[in-house]
Amino acid sequence: MARREHVRIAMTDGISLSATLFLPETDDGPWPAIMEALPYRKDDAIAGYDGHYADLADHGYVAVRLDIRGTGSSGGITTDEYSPDERRDLVETIEWLATQEWSTGNVGMFGTSYGGFNSLQAALEKPAALKAIVPIFASDDRYNDDVHYYGGALKHVDLVDYPTYMVAMNALPPVPRLWGEDWRDEWQRRLERTEPWLLTWLAHQRGDEYWLYGSARDDIASITAATMIIGEVSYELTDPTIDSQIVKLKSAGVDPPGDDVGVGERRQRGSTDVAHERGGERGVLDRQPVGLRREHMEAGEEAAHRPQRKRVRAR
Repeated sequence: MARREHVRIAMTDGISLSATLFLPETDDGPWPAIMEALPYRKDDAIAGYDGHYADLADHGYVAVRLDIRGTGSSGGITTDEYSPDERRDLVETIEWLATQEWSTGNVGMFGTSYGGFNSLQAALEKPAALKAIVPIFASDDRYNDDVHYYGGALKHVDLVDYPTYMVAMNALPPVPRLWGEDWRDEWQRRLERTEPWLLTWLAHQRGDEYWLYGSARDDIASITAATMIIGEVSYELTDPTIDSQIVKLKSAGVDPPGDDVGVGERRQRGSTDVAHERGGERGVLDRQPVGLRREHMEAGEEAAHRPQRKRVRAR
């Protein structure tokens, strides 16, 4: 079984972040690290997912769960989703993971929705140790394909859901056993200084520079880390992400030097699969070929016999 360690990772501005490491039970390290960074409180609200990280450890990785700044048991104040502070924190955390005694120096990131967004954003910063990312059900266009606006109009169904419960989540205290005796003081700081993210979103009702900062769409071709995007069009955040990746990967200048790209399409029972492969060794952190698959439902008798996908909402 995986060994579990709770650590605090110091940032250059003095704030420390709370991380849980799931390490292989064996002593045959060093190992690469795989991180997911979320604002959803790893030690209580979403602690039930720990088994997935333990599985990664059983396969020879150090799996890392990180509470982003100002959430869970991490210090600081969360000012917004995907803030500049969060982005810097991710880069510094990647560097920290790469320099630990148990580490090979290679780090990967993954995540569903929120963790997919910040995996793309971290990759745009090009930290040397970040070798691969797996964004799952994420978007590279925050204004047009997220929970805020659609065609310039507020997405009211999403606005009464995600922003509301994030007000409550961000107001919760750090976990006392992980923070220490002064956890009440830290809780008070959060209550006094954390503003609802929604206020910032409402102040930017057009697709301006604010939304571009957290969107990878225009710069996605600059990502050098091996990338696998997972999504389906029945999930509300993924279709433009896949579209832009397909366009970028087909464009002439997208591939790292020395890598060959093969693009193939096939139609099978009403679906279109588009696969992209890059040459290189097959290993998650060794320039694994990128795989992108797009499937869509088509009208007709054949499509009617295909199993219907359940609509999933996750952040």
